[in-house]
Amino acid sequence: MKSFKWEDSVAAYDFNLLSVFTFQDFEESCHLLRKCGAVQVSDQEVKETEEGQTTTAFLRALLQPFIDAYQVVFSHLCEEGVQVFTEKQLVPAVRTLASQLILSGELNSYEALSSDTQKNVLSALLRLDAVTKSRVGVPSEFQAKKAAIRKIGAIMTGRIPPQRHLIAAPDARL
Repeated sequence: MKSFKWEDSVAAYDFNLLSVFTFQDFEESCHLLRKCGAVQVSDQEVKETEEGQTTTAFLRALLQPFIDAYQVVFSHLCEEGVQVFTEKQLVPAVRTLASQLILSGELNSYEALSSDTQKNVLSALLRLDAVTKSRVGVPSEFQAKKAAIRKIGAIMTGRIPPQRHLIAAPDARL
């Protein structure tokens, strides 16, 4: 269930409905997925069932473009030359990287080209303290904490479970 809180914090701006999505809503969603046979729920985890693979594959397909977009921003911010940046520098740089990945066939969705999504990723990274404002003003300057960004990327792709200390309040603003 701490995974729900972490994911809510990460995607709060990409899915406006998450700002009013409560733990009770999460439990009801799990109940409905369990009722239709898509998942099994225990006190510690939610597991996909064999019969529910079609349903969960559909749900994953809905979220995959956003996960891909987040990963493209993470990749850019973890590049060697990226230290201090502005939002105005971030957006075209991520768009260039996304375009290259799309043209090479490594990226199949176009969500990473959206400047709104890119700004939402930046907001999420600020909330999670993986990016800090190094100068407040116009334009604001940001600094990426590459190790934290890599860890968040690993959590989003399921390589490591979310940790309680990564859960942050969803009220940080750019």
